Amino acid sequence: MYQNALNDLKKKEQLAHNTISGIHGTARMIYKRAMEQDLLLADPTEYAFIPKEKKQLRILKIRKSKINI
Repeated sequence: MYQNALNDLKKKEQLAHNTISGIHGTARMIYKRAMEQDLLLADPTEYAFIPKEKKQLRILKIRKSKINI
């Protein structure tokens, strides 16, 4: 569920990598604190990662837009 939320931030909301990184860092701190206080049994951020955009696809899109100009 948490990984899906990160994926949605990247794909649907189109947030920048640094923005998602900040959100993920904050969530990790919150869940770590919850674990310390025994409020959670497992940390949902433990194996989550920030999705990266494929560079080749982005380069192709830029090249296409330059050709169309």
